[in-house]
Order: sequence, then structure tokens, then C-alpha cells
Amino acid sequence: MAANQQTFSVGIIAEEAVTAAILKKAAQDLSVNFELVYLSGHAEKLEATLARDIDFATGITYTEERAKKLIFSASTNVEYTYLFTLGKGNFKDVSSIAVPYGTIFAKLMLDINPKLEVIEYQTISEAKELLESSKVEGIVDTAAQLRFMALAGIHSQLLNYQFPLKPVSIVTAKPENTKVLKEIVEYLHQPEMQMLMRAKAETYQFDVQRQALRKRVLLSEFDVSRPFTISVEDYRRYGVQNDNGKVIGIAADVIHEACQLMRLECIVETAPETDWQSMYEGLLGGEIDILSPIALVKGREQHVYLSESFYNNELIVVKRNGYKEGVYRSVSELISERVGVIRGGMSESIMSRRLPHKSFSIFTTAKDQLKALMTNEVDYIAMSRLTYNELVRDTLTILPIIEDDMIGTFFNYGIGIAFQKNDEGKKLSELFSDAIRLIDMNAIIKKYDYQPDWQTTLFSQKRFTKQSQQLFLAIIIALIVLSYIWHKQSITDSLTKLENRLALYKKYKDGLYSNQVLVYFDVNKFKNVNDTYGHAVGDEVLKRIAENIRRHWNCDSYRIGGDEFILIGKIRKQDIEGMMLSIGSFKFIDHLNNKFNVSISYGYYLSDGSVLSLDDCIHLADTQMYKAKMA
Repeated sequence: MAANQQTFSVGIIAEEAVTAAILKKAAQDLSVNFELVYLSGHAEKLEATLARDIDFATGITYTEERAKKLIFSASTNVEYTYLFTLGKGNFKDVSSIAVPYGTIFAKLMLDINPKLEVIEYQTISEAKELLESSKVEGIVDTAAQLRFMALAGIHSQLLNYQFPLKPVSIVTAKPENTKVLKEIVEYLHQPEMQMLMRAKAETYQFDVQRQALRKRVLLSEFDVSRPFTISVEDYRRYGVQNDNGKVIGIAADVIHEACQLMRLECIVETAPETDWQSMYEGLLGGEIDILSPIALVKGREQHVYLSESFYNNELIVVKRNGYKEGVYRSVSELISERVGVIRGGMSESIMSRRLPHKSFSIFTTAKDQLKALMTNEVDYIAMSRLTYNELVRDTLTILPIIEDDMIGTFFNYGIGIAFQKNDEGKKLSELFSDAIRLIDMNAIIKKYDYQPDWQTTLFSQKRFTKQSQQLFLAIIIALIVLSYIWHKQSITDSLTKLENRLALYKKYKDGLYSNQVLVYFDVNKFKNVNDTYGHAVGDEVLKRIAENIRRHWNCDSYRIGGDEFILIGKIRKQDIEGMMLSIGSFKFIDHLNNKFNVSISYGYYLSDGSVLSLDDCIHLADTQMYKAKMA
């Protein structure tokens, strides 16, 4: 350390490894020296700061009472905050919690749920004892306690995206430290430092949870040294053997990564000549240890143990382009149509339930289904969206088929991993579920399941065509026009003509700009409207709301599904309530002169320039909307 460097004492909790690393880097870059003083908790940090025994304390939430005695920096970050439980409970399900003494967690939790029983504790060991003795159902604390809890086998659930948490600051009780405090915060506010803090926090949490997972594996009561035989269905997007002999795909990659996380030896196999039903029977008979993929549908848990879902699949119906546009709104209305399904698949099972007295055209593969649709042998085919995307991607021409958007997704289900119905299978299902939570599923899914790229299809046609240059140019121009039309259709909601979820994520994939407002709302008791007056009236209500949006909201607007809408733009906070009343509060009269009032519930998020993803912003607005509904 240079002789002219100042030394400042900073109070932190022993478990705040990320804070210690950031302060070390800040000391080097700012040419100061930070002496880290490790204290037992937030209350002790505040007491030491107020007594001027230390210069600074980190991770302190602003309150008016504290501000009377302490100098607060601008907010530095929002701490990762967790609910710790013995089971897999959610915050909305707990009735009693423990929070660290001297923090604002007690007030914050009671603001969210006034009926909560809240107990304050001094040490994390005391909190663990409260939980294990059933005196509380959960503990709310920061990531500083994650390692202790994870290694104790206690389940953690991140709360940051469930409701807004207040940011934290660095504080001092010494006015002479004000200049240095400002320099520290300006340094931490640099984009690269904000990214570094987030990256270090996420890496720390991942490492802690991985270490805890591996400990649980070692403490399990089955032989973890033996290899586990895992069968993956021979389906290109879930599992297929590549040129190097490795099985790859969504399910295969999840299993490979989960086994690596847990340090289990896993033999992942696929049998091209074996159908899924035979593999499932092999699992039931004890011939294989683990099977994937498996649809997580009701009833299967009676025969096998199941992991949590790692992928969500949707069932849709596909028709020839232009066939009976806007006629049907539900698969239950396809009673007079010729419908093709896959034998033994989810499409056959669900369609049989929705149309119990109807006969279907049965096919063994999706390609057979597609061929029958193209040759007019059937009018509709039911399949998963994953399969539909794959069929469209693989063709070298633009197919004259289209998903029936009016019907939309008629069933969705999770995809997981199945285990034998014994003690070992039960423990494996729990361990694999914990591993799935640590895996970057977005990266795996994007690798194998992505939307058809019509532009690539056009270029493929260009390479293969042998027509004259003039005719070729005319075809390309026509296809570009069609591609534009299809693109507009793909980002436009067919009912309200507002933009849809795809358009929202395309434009705001990197989050909101500073000072933009995201408003998330839905129609109160909309199901009652559909049930009482019919879906046609429900559709007219949604169209009326869309008209009001166009009349009163001059910025971006989206219908993201059902009766859910998102508005994004720049508007003053105090104008939001009046705007939403203009859009969503009115008396509706249908064609039979039935009258009823329409109202909405909404929540909003006002961007302050923080680096939040679009999903984070929607979560915050959705939480506020949920609280409005509960009020």
C-alpha cells in the first residue's frame, strides 16, 4: 500500500464474500485502503457505525429514522433475498416467518402480507432452530446466509422477482467521509461495475448451491459410485446420437449437465428402433433407471417418480393456409373436421378427451401427418409446437400450412425426467429437480428449439431454382412480400390487432429504457364474462379494450394472451391511474342488450435505468397487480 493511501474501516458480515471481493477491487482502482471489519449481523453493523467504531457499513436499507443519524449514499444495488423453507413452499403459502433483527424485513414482509406472524432473530443458527422446531414456516434473509442454509439442506427460493425489494446503500456516521462515500458510489454505479456485481453474485450463488447439491448426493442412502442407465427417446429435439456417439438434444443435455453437477456417472442412451412406450415399460420393469422426456401429466406420479419440469411444450392445431379462417375458437368445435393425431401421443390423448365421440385419423410420425394434410386427406393435424417448428425448419420450401391462431394453444404440459418407483428413485427425482434449477435452460432450449427462419428458406430456394433470371427475380419479390405479410401476422394479435407477445420480446429483449413505464393489466372476472355471456361477447370486450388503448395510449401496446395486456411508454406516475380508468373501466352492452360493468386490475414498473430484463420488469408489475387484486 502506498504511504499516502487513506485507510477506511468497512463493516460487513462474514458471509458477504461478494461484497468483500468488490471492495477489494474498488480499493485498488480508487487508491484507498479498506480494512474489512467482520461483524455478526446487520444490527451489529448499524451499532458499530452509529458508535463511529467503523467508517462505513454496507448493505443498509434507507429509512427516515436511520437517516436522522446516518449519511446514506445513493442506492448501490438490490440485495438478493431468499425465503428459506424445509420443503418447497412459496412465500404466499407461509403464515409465519423469521427475519434478522435490526433489518427492515419485518416491516417489508408485513406490508406485503399483514396477516404474517413475524419473529426476529439475532443469529442464523437461532433462525435455523426456529425453522426446524416448526416455530416458523420460513426464514427471510439475504444471500449472505445462502451457504449456511444450502449446506444444511434447507430449500431456498429467490424473492427478488416476486415483489419489489428496497435497494441498499453504504452508510457512514462521519461527515468527513462524505466525499469518499460519493466517490465509492460513483465508482460502483459504472455499468461495468454493476455487471461485475451481478455476475459475482450469480456465480457465488451458483457455486454455493452446487456445493450443497453435491453434499446431498454424498449423504444420500444409495450407491452413487455405480453408473446410472438413462434412456432418452430417439427424437431429434430431445435426444439423438451425433457423429461422435454422444446423445444430444434438450432432454439429453439437461441430463448430461445434471449428472455433471452432481458428479454422477450417467450412461445416456437412445434406441432408434424402440418406441417411447416400450422404454416406459422398461422403466416400470426396472430394466432402466431413468427415462426422459416424459410429459408431466396427472396420474403418472402413481407409477413413477418425476422431476420438476425442464421444458414446457404446447399442443396446437395446424391447417392448410386459408382453410376456414376465423371459424373455430376451440378444438371442441372440430367435431365435423377430419383431424390427424399421432398414435399413443399426447395429441391423441388430449384430443380424445376434448372430442370423446369422434374418430381420428391415426399416424405413426409427424411427417405422415403433414403429408396427409398437404394431400387433403385431413383438414387439421394436432401436434406439439416443437414438432411444428421442426417440420417447417426442415423443409426447403415455404409450406402452405399455418397454425390456427384462433384456436391457439389448446393444451400445455411440462416435460421432465422419470425415475423408478422406489426409495432410490424418490431421492434421485429430488436431486435431479434441484439440479434442473441450476441449469441454464434458456441456452439449451435456444440451441434446439427455435422459430422457423423464413429468410433462410428463401435463400435455400434461391440456390436450387433453375428458372430464368427475370422469373427468379419476380418470385423473390413475391416471396419477400409474403414474408413481410407473414411476419406482420406473426407479431400481431389476430383478435385485437394489437401487437403480440413475440413483438414485445423482440422490441424489449434488452429491457426498458430509463423513465419508461411498463403497465401490466388483465380484466377482472373475465372468465365469468365468457361463462355467462359466451366467448363471442368476451372477444368483443377485448376488442373494446383494444380500441380504448388506441384512443388513449399513444405508445407501445401488446396483448400477450387471454385477457392480459402490457403497455409500455413514457407517462407520469400520477397520470397512470386516470389513463387505466379510461382504458379499462366502462359499461358494456352486448347484441342481446345484456349490460355489465367491465373493470381491470393493473400493476406497473417505472424504469430508473437499472439493468433489469424484460421478465424482471413484468414480474414486478405482475406482483403489484396481484396485490391490487387482493386489496
